[in-house]
Amino acid sequence: MLVDDAIVVVESMYTRMRRGVDTTQAAIEALKEVVSPVTASVLTTMAAFLPLMLLPGILGEFMLVIPLVVTVALAISLLEAYWMLPAHLIVSKPDYSVKKGHARGWYRIQVLREGFTHGLQLFYSRLLIASLRRPKSLLLALFLLFCGAVYALQSGQIKVNFFAGEPFPVLYVNLKMKEGTPIDYTLEKVKQLENRVKQDFERDDYREIVSYAGIYFTQTEPLFGEHYGQVMISLTETTPEALLILHKRVKARFKQMTGVEEMSLLQLEDGPPVSRAISIKVQGAEFAAIQTAVVDLQHILKAVPEIENIMIQDSAGTMELKLQLNQDAVHRAGLSPDQVMRDIRLLAEGEIVTSFQHRGEEVDIRVKAGMNSQQENNKRGQGAKTIENWLQTPIGFFDEHSGKLLSIPLNELVKVDY
Repeated sequence: MLVDDAIVVVESMYTRMRRGVDTTQAAIEALKEVVSPVTASVLTTMAAFLPLMLLPGILGEFMLVIPLVVTVALAISLLEAYWMLPAHLIVSKPDYSVKKGHARGWYRIQVLREGFTHGLQLFYSRLLIASLRRPKSLLLALFLLFCGAVYALQSGQIKVNFFAGEPFPVLYVNLKMKEGTPIDYTLEKVKQLENRVKQDFERDDYREIVSYAGIYFTQTEPLFGEHYGQVMISLTETTPEALLILHKRVKARFKQMTGVEEMSLLQLEDGPPVSRAISIKVQGAEFAAIQTAVVDLQHILKAVPEIENIMIQDSAGTMELKLQLNQDAVHRAGLSPDQVMRDIRLLAEGEIVTSFQHRGEEVDIRVKAGMNSQQENNKRGQGAKTIENWLQTPIGFFDEHSGKLLSIPLNELVKVDY
């Protein structure tokens, strides 16, 4: 794309110089002939890329460099084709003339190039004619080549690796505390592990060691929770021998950590996310029974010498509050079930009333019902809004008999199930 305009210009100049026209005159005539179509073709390419500069938002910032670079490069290619290229050709003064049947100068190179191209054309034409005259032999030869390629691929003579499995120079030490452990205590344990790891490592073995709590990176996805902690070790060497030594040093510290439920090592590899070599899923109706089964299974696996780095990924489910409308109470209050459900939604998560575009991203405006003054006072006194206070939120409605605006607590309109 960047050299097309230069090729058109130099081809037009070459044609005229072959006819004996002076190089300066040939350059002027060639530019007069091709300046309009070449400029139009470059401008149409610019017009295809320039609108990408107008994309808003993050996508626009990411894509800005592509149309900018392409447009500037195309503009420079026009400058080179219309000014630098003709100037170089005029200064070099190539001689394409033939005197007394002998080629000289630049024309000799051109004759050799044309002779080589003509030889290739003859060879290809003869090969094509011979192939068309013997189609069965051609198909057999192609089939044998295909079989040979398949054999070489299956036998391992051709190495294929779409996703390289080279290890990253990062070693993760995973730490898991008991459910409900405060994040401050988890971070304290992680800091202790970091200090002990630094004592066992030489300063030349790692670039930096960082510890954090509340997040837990795995090979497939990050896990979040206050009982999760991790120490990230940026290594200087990633050879298998060096990694084995470092693994042994870190594992030596596992038995010295108290109050920790589980510790493991993780070495990320290049390529797409993959699961662990063996994954076992335990299901059941009671969470306590599942935990007991997982512990028993863990003891069985630890007894196998070939199995190491056992990781348990479990988390207690979140608390759930189920509300079911009391149809009799709703009808006695003269309310609509749809209106009550909408009020509950406004109290819980709010409702999207409109949206607008900001820098190419859609932003939703969500309206959520607030608390009354009594609930605000309870919140200040208790530190958090309790479910009981939330269920006592008054639901307003218009009483047609009295003509007044009345209210009824939410807990009288719903059946609560924790």
